[in-house]
Amino acid sequence: MWRTGHSFLKKKNQEVKAAFIGELSGHFFFSADFFNHDDGCYTTLRLLDYLSRSDQTLSQAVAGLPKYISSPEIKLGCADDKKSGVN
Repeated sequence: MWRTGHSFLKKKNQEVKAAFIGELSGHFFFSADFFNHDDGCYTTLRLLDYLSRSDQTLSQAVAGLPKYISSPEIKLGCADDKKSGVN
């Protein structure tokens, strides 16, 4: 678990050297063989490769994953001159 955001994840992955990290926004980093780079096409190819090796459909693979609930991002408006006083 770590802060969300492309730059935070990329930096954290450089520290922990995980084989793979990702977040709900769709950023996926493959460290082992893709130089800690985030690329949607590469992620899709890795998924297709996994499905072909496991002889599963996408629906079957997803059905075996744990279910998590995610809330949408909540943003509150605040005038610029008041932001420094909001904690």
